[in-house]
Amino acid sequence: MDFAIFEEIILLSSLFRMSRAILIRLLFWIDMSKLFELYVYSLLKDAHGSTIQYQPSKDVKRQNHGCYGDIDFLKLDEKILNDTKYKEVYKDEYKIEDIRQLSGYARDYCIGKNRSIESDKIMDCIIICPDKNANEHFKNKELKETAIKQFTKFYKCRIKLPSR
Repeated sequence: MDFAIFEEIILLSSLFRMSRAILIRLLFWIDMSKLFELYVYSLLKDAHGSTIQYQPSKDVKRQNHGCYGDIDFLKLDEKILNDTKYKEVYKDEYKIEDIRQLSGYARDYCIGKNRSIESDKIMDCIIICPDKNANEHFKNKELKETAIKQFTKFYKCRIKLPSR
């Protein structure tokens, strides 16, 4: 895990005259998964423009009407579902819970219907995860970077976390 962000926050503590103990407690209030999701969104938007749709649905009532939930991103031109996972496990393997979640999104009638996706088509699913050895951007990068061979149309794409 890269602790550069923690180092910078500790340095900032002197500017705000906060004790280290208080500052360290604040670190646990930051939703790192959401922060990573927003970071990836900004990079995808830079590389792919308006073809990226961020969280296409926010209607909580959808789940009560046979709809599965909310995806992170949809690449409209290629009809690809993208989900971010702020986990180190994706270096060499996958978590079955994440595969099932994304598989559910890909088969959600409401997601497909509203975007003219045929119900018999299996959508490509990409899990975007951090990797310190990956590229820093998505420009000229294939999102379907590494196939998850155990599953049809499932891929991993790695992105480098920002540093200093």
